[in-house]
Amino acid sequence: MTQLLMDFGQSANALKESESVIEQTKQQHLAARQGLILEVLTAYLSVQRAQEVLDSAIKAENNIKNQASLEDALVDAGKGYRSDVLHAKAQLASAQARRVRAEGSLDVAKARMEAVCGDLYPKVRYSQKINYLSKDLPKSLSEAKKVALENNLQLRVGSARSQALSHRYEAARIEDKAPKVELVTQIERNWDADGVLRRKRDDRFMVQVSWDQNFGSAETNRLGSIQQDLEASRQREQETIQLVGEQVLIAWRNFTTANNNEEIIKNQVELARQFLDAARQERKAGRRSLLDVLSAETRVLDAEADLFATSYDKKIAAFTLMQAVGILDLKHIAVLTK
Repeated sequence: MTQLLMDFGQSANALKESESVIEQTKQQHLAARQGLILEVLTAYLSVQRAQEVLDSAIKAENNIKNQASLEDALVDAGKGYRSDVLHAKAQLASAQARRVRAEGSLDVAKARMEAVCGDLYPKVRYSQKINYLSKDLPKSLSEAKKVALENNLQLRVGSARSQALSHRYEAARIEDKAPKVELVTQIERNWDADGVLRRKRDDRFMVQVSWDQNFGSAETNRLGSIQQDLEASRQREQETIQLVGEQVLIAWRNFTTANNNEEIIKNQVELARQFLDAARQERKAGRRSLLDVLSAETRVLDAEADLFATSYDKKIAAFTLMQAVGILDLKHIAVLTK
């Protein structure tokens, strides 16, 4: 029996290398999971976004059709203008084009959802509204970068890879520079051996020191190869830090842009509604044409469609930011049923 007593850290470093490889695999798994969560959320929200825009486009088209019919009737009765009818029909054509684009966007969004979900796609329902938890988001760009340095899974994968290579190098260096100290035990029992009618016992306990000597360049080349791999890994870590910083910056800008845009469009919707109310009152007083009211209604519907789209863009940007800083998880998703 041979029992290792001391190898001056070679086994310890080999064990640490294995632990680092396991950690690297774990972080890769978590990164893949985060990526899948973001893909599903983006696809799901894109379908809801496209459906909301399509519903608004259909509503606007039907509204223009009704108003155009009324304007046509006024012309037939000799109370309207042919130019107003043509204007209404031009707006109708524009609304129809918007509806067709919305239908195409919905088909594309559903195709993406099907590609992401695979066999589970037939079971997908879009009745649930999904939102992010604002308390989980970084409050500033500097905070986002700080959180990313601590939690981004790409950085963790790179760190674990470098640690594994560092321990591999140290184990190889010790193997080349230091001996192994082992306890060697040999126990023998013989009966009636060598003409002696009794049991013969032969026990040996030895401390063995072994040191592999390589007088060629193989060991030097092996250490050099590991060292090069380690340096390359550390260089990749630095490049990944820069890449993650760029990803965080882009994700933060997209989120803040969508957030600011949402506030502006909310104000636009409110102003459009106020103008529509005023136009309807002035229409009753004879100071506005039917076409003025039609245009006001169309602007309200278009602004509402833009608001729907922007609200979903903001959600997607928020989840993308969470993924960029490394905190995206199911617990950060708020699900509401209609």
